[in-house]
Amino acid sequence: MTTLHQVGYHKPKTVLDWDVENFPNPEIVTGGSSTEALANQALSTLVADTREVEEKNIRYTAFGDSNADVMSSEYTAASSSRTMVRAIWTSM
Repeated sequence: MTTLHQVGYHKPKTVLDWDVENFPNPEIVTGGSSTEALANQALSTLVADTREVEEKNIRYTAFGDSNADVMSSEYTAASSSRTMVRAIWTSM
């Protein structure tokens, strides 16, 4: 039997932790195209929470070209009023 170990959450969280340590007060822009736009939307809460965008008044913009607002607002900061994320989704 083969066991598959997914580490999808661990990879972006490791990068974000390094980012927080090395860039204390950034202006954040994230983006994605096609399915990456969905991942960008899904990870926007992780980015916002890790960077403490609301507490530190950090400007955060998430760009995407598709899959706009596919995820429920309870899972994505791009749709949530509790964070200061500006989501910009365009149609191609």
